Amino acid sequence: MINYHLAGLLLDLKTLREKLGVSSRDIDIRLGLPDGYTSLIEAGQMEPPLSVFLAICTELDIDINNLTRNLSNVLSSEIVGRIIGARPIDGGIALSFQWGQHRTSYAIRDATIEEYYRLRRALHNGLLSGEKSHAVAEAFLLAVGMWPQANPSDLWYFVIPNLYYDPYNHKVDEIGKNLQQSWKRTSGWALERIIVEHYADVLAESDILLYSTENVAEKRSLLAPLNLGAQAVPEKADILLLSTRQNGTRCFGVVHIKASFAERRTDDVPLSTALIAKGYVSTLVTMDCKGTPSTSAWNPGELGKAWAGVGKDVRGQKRRDIEVDKKFDACFSFNLNTEPTPDKFHAQARVINCDFAQPDSEEPFVKWVLHGWRRQFLGQGEGPE
Repeated sequence: MINYHLAGLLLDLKTLREKLGVSSRDIDIRLGLPDGYTSLIEAGQMEPPLSVFLAICTELDIDINNLTRNLSNVLSSEIVGRIIGARPIDGGIALSFQWGQHRTSYAIRDATIEEYYRLRRALHNGLLSGEKSHAVAEAFLLAVGMWPQANPSDLWYFVIPNLYYDPYNHKVDEIGKNLQQSWKRTSGWALERIIVEHYADVLAESDILLYSTENVAEKRSLLAPLNLGAQAVPEKADILLLSTRQNGTRCFGVVHIKASFAERRTDDVPLSTALIAKGYVSTLVTMDCKGTPSTSAWNPGELGKAWAGVGKDVRGQKRRDIEVDKKFDACFSFNLNTEPTPDKFHAQARVINCDFAQPDSEEPFVKWVLHGWRRQFLGQGEGPE
């Protein structure tokens, strides 16, 4: 697929050709092009060389200035072949990007084009001047700050990665590289940074530190006093929960970070179940990103339905891993489309929704961590009310 601005230009070219009563096959014959070539480029299925585009215009005696008049209100940077583009709509903006075989539209209400350009510029500048995961984390936090009405998971799934895939947002020597693969490496660390930064201040008020490190030896040292056994692999500890209140730093749990349930959450289960067995916190935090490519962006997630009426359990294995088998002591989803565990529903562990509003001591994740600390160090209760 080609840039949607160019696709619109070629569609205008087709309209003018048809008004002149010239068929696309006529153009193929006159210019010695392969059969169906003109039809293919007019449909936006192939980007023509500039020489072919000019030759078609010349053959039809079309004034190129008139043909491009519809582009006059588009910023020149948007005519460049961007992976993702934005346009104003009534009440917000619509983003356009490729999703599978579809050119997909995603609307953000109460958003402006200027805010979109601010976000793109922030990621661009961050990728040029600093560490990639830091740039992604700061861009995402900027996005949820500007657009609190948007689903955080949608911003993570549809907006930030497509901005990252845009080669023009990277250094020149990155152009031509596989940015999708680069995103897989970068986004994991970025998501850990996001969770740490979002909750750091409110948890610090209770002398609790969210600690993320790449140093496996350091993770092993911090987990060693918990006596979890050989099956508890320290590499699987994404964020360590550390208490700094009593006699130095003590670990009292782990936060497992997954953008989606496709990221082999089962690899984290041995460590998680060992933590739970000893009464420590072992919580899953996820964006629960999952959708089927189409022309309209929809991100229902992977956890599926919690329940479908009395006596009919329709839960899939991913949800049962939490609610029935308690492979994690709780699951906090930043996808507002995720169906939480109903309040009156008996479950071994619960699925709980979160957003990126400024957290306080009553925010669900914060409340869970504070109860985990009290349970471990003060022997108070089994969890939040």
